[in-house]
Amino acid sequence: MTAVPGTGYHFVSWSDGILTAARTDTNVTANISVTATFALTSSVTPSVPVVVESWNGTWRYWIQGVPAPHVYGTTAMTPLLGDWNGDGKDEPIVVESWNGTLRFWCEGSPSPICYGAPGMTVLMGDTNGDGIDEPVVVEPWNGTWRFWCQGSPTPIVYGTTAMIPLLADTNGDGIDEPTVVESWNGTWRFWCSGTPLPIVYGTTAMTPLLGDANGDGTDEPIVVETWNGTLRFWCSGTPLPVCYGAPGMHVMMGRP
Repeated sequence: MTAVPGTGYHFVSWSDGILTAARTDTNVTANISVTATFALTSSVTPSVPVVVESWNGTWRYWIQGVPAPHVYGTTAMTPLLGDWNGDGKDEPIVVESWNGTLRFWCEGSPSPICYGAPGMTVLMGDTNGDGIDEPVVVEPWNGTWRFWCQGSPTPIVYGTTAMIPLLADTNGDGIDEPTVVESWNGTWRFWCSGTPLPIVYGTTAMTPLLGDANGDGTDEPIVVETWNGTLRFWCSGTPLPVCYGAPGMHVMMGRP
């Protein structure tokens, strides 16, 4: 007997613990009832390390697996990544202050997106599940963080200003939610909006990030450390690090 998955699915296991799709039962003396379990095969492209370096007054974005860098923006701007056009790939984005607001310049777009105010923390994320990353700005408010998402009239209040504000889809619903990272006993605690308990990972000597390193559709904690003149990206659930880039570069995770 063989369990055959439908299109887009793969075999996981039988209900009695057998892990091969094909099985032969022998010495059977009574009826056997077993159920095959299948799972959706992810079509999500895993996120990979991205490092950004200063080069002749501009930013060079190096993406692991891509031989040539993207040169974009100036070093007076803040470098980010995001899928601003919904093509499933993250492109370089730079943010500058301009006339009391922030301008988000996206590679390939002729005009910037104006959102937020100087002094706010700038992020990019898909906060409404439409497959497009929008600007998100974070400001301190009464000791907490207020996450303002473009297109939403009210902010999300989460975490404290002693924590590092980030965005991530930690539950696989296709929406990036506020995530904050705090120092705790020499480690990092990743608190995800809607999750009652934090994920403890890495040490405070490392840079905390989030990304979908295994392509399962959910973002996991990632920490980056300097090691022998390079950078080591440690991904939660992965036994070995990915070495990429050099100390002093901006570190990110993105989909090429």
